[in-house]
Amino acid sequence: MDTIEKKLRALGAEITGSFPENCCRISDNTQRLFGGEAFLVREGASALSEERVQALVAEAIEKKASAIICDPKWTLEVQVPVIHLKDPHTRLKELAQAFYGNPSTQHKIIAVTGTNGKTTCCHIIESLLKLLGYRVGVIGTISHRYPGFSEKSVNTTPGILQLYDLLTAMINTVDFVVMEVSSHGLALDRVWGLHFDVAIWTNLGQDHLDFHKNMADYALAKKKLFTQYLPASFRAGKKPCAIYNANDPQVTRMVKEALKEADWGGLCMSFGDEFSPRTTDLRAVDVSWDKTGWVGLADFRRDPFPLIWRHAGKFNIPNALAAALALIALGFRLIPLFRALEHVAATPGRLELIEQKAYPKVYIDFAHTPEALEKAILAIREIPTYKGKLWLVFGAGGDRDASKRPRMGRIASKLVDYAIITSDNPRNEDPMKIIADIESGFAADSNAKKHILISRKEAIHYALSLAKTEDCVLIAGKGHEEYQIIGDEKIYCDDRETVLMFMEDESSPPPLGII
Repeated sequence: MDTIEKKLRALGAEITGSFPENCCRISDNTQRLFGGEAFLVREGASALSEERVQALVAEAIEKKASAIICDPKWTLEVQVPVIHLKDPHTRLKELAQAFYGNPSTQHKIIAVTGTNGKTTCCHIIESLLKLLGYRVGVIGTISHRYPGFSEKSVNTTPGILQLYDLLTAMINTVDFVVMEVSSHGLALDRVWGLHFDVAIWTNLGQDHLDFHKNMADYALAKKKLFTQYLPASFRAGKKPCAIYNANDPQVTRMVKEALKEADWGGLCMSFGDEFSPRTTDLRAVDVSWDKTGWVGLADFRRDPFPLIWRHAGKFNIPNALAAALALIALGFRLIPLFRALEHVAATPGRLELIEQKAYPKVYIDFAHTPEALEKAILAIREIPTYKGKLWLVFGAGGDRDASKRPRMGRIASKLVDYAIITSDNPRNEDPMKIIADIESGFAADSNAKKHILISRKEAIHYALSLAKTEDCVLIAGKGHEEYQIIGDEKIYCDDRETVLMFMEDESSPPPLGII
């Protein structure tokens, strides 16, 4: 069997010193060095200076890195082996497989892509598996976790070195892996080489047009999961299943196109609701609110099962059906699945309810796209027991797709009673410019009362100060996130904590809004 050293030499690497026998991991992030890894010095979006290289190497050695991998142009005077490899930032895929092989062949992996719903769908799958007694690993937006380990995520789909490292660590630790596969992850080959057992496409809406050229480019990035990865999984000996949203015509068309174009051979199933074609494999029908949640039937190929969803957000029922289909494809029986579904907890930061006596109901949601914002608002509107006014606190991210801002403004102006526009993650943009973009979409005939407060904390306080007990406040855009990005800094900011602290101390006077 080839050793890591042999594999590196086969890539053209020159090794100064003896390659450490105990070195079996690689990282390009000094924050993920725990001792014994090879540290990769690589350039990203911008070139590295000599000073920065030396600082990174010094930090890596201080954290007990056992070897350094870098471009031959860097001269290092260190006491650990140095592995010179030309342009290593372009060789990440080869380096990942040199160190880890292909860990996906030793896992059952469910991949979820889509503009909205990835985190919720993964959470439901994880919850169902745990309720049924299985060990689960999760790679996604909120965190990367498996039994005995959890770390907050930087990217929804981590870089390929970190991803392969996580999957390797999960071998013999989990029974199933569920992961969010973003358009960035597909476009940048972060999931290169992985073989999936199930791939779910939840929906397609507008997002990430700051990165993708246009909507067509964005959609094609997601389509790669079905044109490239599932066929490769089939060739590798797996029997993959493609699962798609029958209510989304673009997704339906693209999945069917992909499976016709490729040497495929796996299963293909669809999910939807009463409005989806009757040929849909799993549909939610006769769904209504019964004071404690949504109840109805899950119709699997004309065979109905009781369906109970105990959370706000009827729009999340299709995500629950997608999760159930993924496990059906892996051999699970339907009755235990739908019994377990009733006990799935709410997803953190996704229509997460904060409810205290004498205060309005508050929902925290990650909605940061037009489609997600509209769904979150309508999800609250469709609960019959809510009779008061609806308040919305929201903004939009800076240095990102600006074209969605007016759309979000128009949605707010049409669907809520009070719209408090504030900062999200302004990054290096002027917050007032972002707010002005949102305002530009407000409908001229809107009855929504609009206020502006740049401070997110003050905006939340403003809404909570004025909302009545029977009202509802939706705080959208950040969900589970515990920070704001202002300039190049991450500032601590937790919407949930802000709400709870306000409810504990109601003596603070409301700030003055700009009407």
